[in-house]
Amino acid sequence: MSQPARRLRHANRHQAEMRIESLDQMLPPEHSVRSVWEFVGGLDLSELSGRIKALPGRAGAPAFDPRLLLALWLYATIEGVGSCRELAELIQNHLAYR
Repeated sequence: MSQPARRLRHANRHQAEMRIESLDQMLPPEHSVRSVWEFVGGLDLSELSGRIKALPGRAGAPAFDPRLLLALWLYATIEGVGSCRELAELIQNHLAYR
């Protein structure tokens, strides 16, 4: 005699999850990336920003903020990341690099 099928909850690894949190809320207050962002935010990058050709009312995508790019490279350097491929992967998969 066969046993009846059991009702089980199975793991659904493809189930999406929605979180109502900002990236800022997900990082601990003492995380080192916050110091890097604060440092870069205090720099005068107007020379770099002034060279950006993406202007309102003109065709093309907006440029990335130079502060973002500088903070990203600086944090990666501090963390010992020297490979662009590794950095690209970290940007996709690691909260601090987002």
